[in-house]
Amino acid sequence: MMVMILASCVKKQSPPTHENVEETVIALESDALDQYAQGDPTGFSKHIADDITYVDDNGAYTRIEGKEAFNNYLNSLVGQIPPHQYKIFDPLVQVYGDVAILTYQWHSKIDTLSGPPWKASSIYHFNDSIWQMVHAHWSPVNTE
Repeated sequence: MMVMILASCVKKQSPPTHENVEETVIALESDALDQYAQGDPTGFSKHIADDITYVDDNGAYTRIEGKEAFNNYLNSLVGQIPPHQYKIFDPLVQVYGDVAILTYQWHSKIDTLSGPPWKASSIYHFNDSIWQMVHAHWSPVNTE
């Protein structure tokens, strides 16, 4: 009887529903990108896991590991990113239980000058009732 009472008191983490995963993950990414577009790359810090890994073709040529190292990298970019407009093209969210993979193309523009397009992948993990980025990779789109 005691086991049944204890079992009923333990709150189980509900698995994420597939109806809102795509919307939620894209909203998290857009939130960080909105801050980035204002010239502040640290917006990504709000949505990352402690064990995040990150790679890009801009300055993180080797894998960055962990929240502290990733935040240090983001802080090194402060003041180097001009305010701009951006659009996400062709986003796709693939869900595998408590993991969601977001892929998309990112295009930016300052006034009428377009920047080079980038492709991005972000992997989110559902943990403690929230989605957190556990890996991201950015690289320029080869237009040749």
